[in-house]
Amino acid sequence: MVNPQLVHNPTPPNRTKNVRFYPSVSSGKEKDAETGYGHFGARYMDHELMTMWLSVDPMADKYPAINPYAYCSWNPVKLVDPNGRETIETDIVNKKTGTCKHIEDGKDQIVLLSDHAYNTIERMGHDSYSSMSKSQQERYNSLLNSGEVVSLDSKLGKTFRAVYAEMGNINCTEQDRNVVAASIATRLKTEPNIDKVLDPKQYNATGKEIYKIGPYERQKQISQKYPCFYKKYSESIEQSRLQAISSSYKALNGLLPPEYNNIHSFVSPPLSSTYFDSNKKLSNATSSFSNLKGVSGVWRLK
Repeated sequence: MVNPQLVHNPTPPNRTKNVRFYPSVSSGKEKDAETGYGHFGARYMDHELMTMWLSVDPMADKYPAINPYAYCSWNPVKLVDPNGRETIETDIVNKKTGTCKHIEDGKDQIVLLSDHAYNTIERMGHDSYSSMSKSQQERYNSLLNSGEVVSLDSKLGKTFRAVYAEMGNINCTEQDRNVVAASIATRLKTEPNIDKVLDPKQYNATGKEIYKIGPYERQKQISQKYPCFYKKYSESIEQSRLQAISSSYKALNGLLPPEYNNIHSFVSPPLSSTYFDSNKKLSNATSSFSNLKGVSGVWRLK
């Protein structure tokens, strides 16, 4: 039977110098010999179950649709919750290739890494910080610190947010995201101000809250409002975010294939295909891109 005091009070009991702790193989957290439960900082967990917390989530008001006792939204194999509060991660980008992957490590951020640093982390073979050995964690932290954290208000950050907002639907393809990112890069050649390029008059989603809040908060909103959908499609949702980051970085750094050079795309109102067709500087190139699911049309500068 669960101790009621533990269920309703996330504060750890007073400890003495004689209390011993035992490491948990699966979580990497200490096991409190006094209670027999794992102590994660904000909450306790039964290490025999490793699926639910023994107290209410301190962030429960923020995510009312998720069971306040659920560990990692009932997805402990894929996700990690390092402190009993939120599941958060780092998206790392290879500066040489634009390749992108995520590491569940207790942070919400994008980090640009050298080819060597990125490949070293990839060779570790872990998507979760908690599954790394202590020496691997130290190596990972060192490599991560060598990189450049991307501000979501930078040119790359705003491009990424726009691509994710426009092409966040899980049915959209990598090609769709490449097209939108490349279209933004084309506009930036003549208008260096990213805010003018992403004027809501040209891009439908940028004037909406989905763009303003950023991709990580958006993903958490989806898990909160549509928990069943999120549980079923969490990998696709995550992949759409990673593709948006990769497409944006490649487009701004000239790493996309030649067919994406100097193109404009039409996603949704207020601009229509008629607007692009009437522009004498553009020619319709939609037929050059097969199986577009999120983009309505593509035009190329003559």
